[in-house]
Amino acid sequence: MTDPRLELGDPATSAQRLFELAQSNPELGPQIAAHPNAYPGLREWLAQQPAQPTAPLAYTQPTQQLPQQMPQQQPQQPGYGQAPADAWQNGGYAAGYPAYPGAPDTPGYPVGPGAPGAPVHPGGQVPPTGGGGSRKALFIVLAAVLVVALLVTGGIVWWALASKLGGSGSPEAAATKLIDGAASFDPLTLYGSLAPSEISGFTASTERLMEIEISPDQEESLRQTVDRLKNAVSIEVEGIQTETEEIVEGVERVFYIDGTITLDGDEDEVVDALMEFYALSGDLTGSSSRDYRDYLEEGLRDEIDLPYVIDFAELERDLDGPLAVVAVHENGGWYVSPMLSIADAWYRDMEKYDYVGDLGSRIVEGEPSGSPEEAGSALADAVVSGDFEDIAARLPLAERRLLSIYGPPLFEEMDIDGWNRGVDLEAADFSAENGGSTARLNIEDLSLSIPEFGYYGDEELNLKFYDHCLDVEYYDSYWDETERNSGCLDDLIPRKIYRELGLDQMRIIAVKEGSGWFVSPIATIADINAIVSTRMIELSNEGRLEELFDDLYAY
Repeated sequence: MTDPRLELGDPATSAQRLFELAQSNPELGPQIAAHPNAYPGLREWLAQQPAQPTAPLAYTQPTQQLPQQMPQQQPQQPGYGQAPADAWQNGGYAAGYPAYPGAPDTPGYPVGPGAPGAPVHPGGQVPPTGGGGSRKALFIVLAAVLVVALLVTGGIVWWALASKLGGSGSPEAAATKLIDGAASFDPLTLYGSLAPSEISGFTASTERLMEIEISPDQEESLRQTVDRLKNAVSIEVEGIQTETEEIVEGVERVFYIDGTITLDGDEDEVVDALMEFYALSGDLTGSSSRDYRDYLEEGLRDEIDLPYVIDFAELERDLDGPLAVVAVHENGGWYVSPMLSIADAWYRDMEKYDYVGDLGSRIVEGEPSGSPEEAGSALADAVVSGDFEDIAARLPLAERRLLSIYGPPLFEEMDIDGWNRGVDLEAADFSAENGGSTARLNIEDLSLSIPEFGYYGDEELNLKFYDHCLDVEYYDSYWDETERNSGCLDDLIPRKIYRELGLDQMRIIAVKEGSGWFVSPIATIADINAIVSTRMIELSNEGRLEELFDDLYAY
């Protein structure tokens, strides 16, 4: 069966499925409560359950059978998966029907939102089956597409200019500037509101993407489509009010407590512009099919209902807390940090149910290395140490700040303290292709040994990573035998696809900050994405992308 942790990592996992996971995997309560589709009744019910052990998970089916019909039921006595009788009588649920945890239920049989017995919205109305959530999703789609449009029309040029303008005078001003930049379709304002330390990690990969050759006709079509999209949508921002709260020195949480954002436009024109942009970008990358485009367009036309208004005061009531971003102080100004804002949203959601520990109280001091190769070795040594402060010290500012603040509760939540006991780092040798302030590291020899491996500690495991390969040596003392195995990434992926998508070019990225070097996980991920995206576009332009993926499916 599917590992439930994979389902909890998927934002599309339904409320009904979360109900089932709550029954079959009670130890996953904190992760279930943090899922965006976890409804209030489920979260309240989970918060009332006794703490569960955090042993390794093994997925199990619910032991109760689902009835084929929905018979009338009397309230059940409190028990696992059932709410107390007073919750049934006074909790705002329709009597006589099965429901989710948090309401009386026929054991194991949940009811979908909007059906009889579904949780009642805080306003006293049962939420419609398709309206609110779908419209909110549409707004998110529009916002994402508009940001992509700004990237297309601005690209690395805007990033370079924005980094020279300086930040805002306060955290509140930075948070307001972010909204103003997106609402006015102003890439300079938008990029200028984001933390330079985080944008810099994507600079090299973005430059790679901007070098992609497309025909003049394709370029002109893309620009016209972006202009059409921008002209089809109007965004009005009114009365934004904020409050701040210090997290650590130089890092503040900014709450949006009042004001509105109104998205408006001709509905048909908005959908037409969205689909034109989607189709053109999909043709360039070979990443969409005609059938999926039709499916997406049908859904958009069914759900779009403009104007759509985000009222931050109402949003605070819906979310049981105000929406917030995190602002950081860099180079004498304040900027919004996308990385910390995402991490903070996770933390605040978990904090509501007392599922996480305290945040870090300071930013760990960075320990730069004298060369890219030394930076790779230093990070490897820190990871083997298992101390999050040692790891954070070897990372660039953006990642170091993230781990310094959110590392303590994350490490506590994952219960991985001491995972590395008995692991020895035998070698950590890297070679580097230096390109100014960025270097690409290749693993020459990264060797680990665990001399007391196994349940009784009488076995030995040795691992050697090099290039994109791994050698494994395992000694079994009982049989006095040594097993050796080797494998490379191109053994797992068809060699043609491995080469054509540029996976053989994957490297670890080191960046220079000040006078020293750090390994950047974010820049590494961005670089891999840029390599693959660039190759897919090139293959699409050459008419070879479909053939390549036919080979993959055949494999």
